[in-house]
Amino acid sequence: MSTSDSVEIRPVERGDVSTILNLYGDALESGSDRDSSANEPWVDSAWDRMMRSGQHLLVAVLGGQVVGTVTLIIQPTLRHRGAAMAELENVVVDSNHRGHGVGSKLVQHALDVARKAGAYKLHLISDVATSDAYPFYEGLEFVHTGRGYKRYLLDE
Repeated sequence: MSTSDSVEIRPVERGDVSTILNLYGDALESGSDRDSSANEPWVDSAWDRMMRSGQHLLVAVLGGQVVGTVTLIIQPTLRHRGAAMAELENVVVDSNHRGHGVGSKLVQHALDVARKAGAYKLHLISDVATSDAYPFYEGLEFVHTGRGYKRYLLDE
């Protein structure tokens, strides 16, 4: 039996937030998420906004521990006869569990949720700093289609 066979994918629970913040911090070398704590004042309000927004924050659980997470955002559009589109953000797997199918199972689950929601496409941007993830996404049949741009607004 592979690791991914034992992984359960489920929606996030409030008690998972500390572990998710740790996963985000471990995946980053610097930045505002690096030393975040679930006890910080902003966490409750961010949690409430996320739960009201309709985002799908999913976690991968192995042996009772959260070992990965992904955020799936589904938004309505006026394209494709009103079909929704989906976006993946924050695909993170604990470094000790990478390469064992956990990330694949998370992404496949997110794809299933997006399909059921009627999304015509699912897109993601993988930062050039994480170019080692490119083969992972290509192995899941994602196609490099363009060039991504972003502008951080909180630093202005």
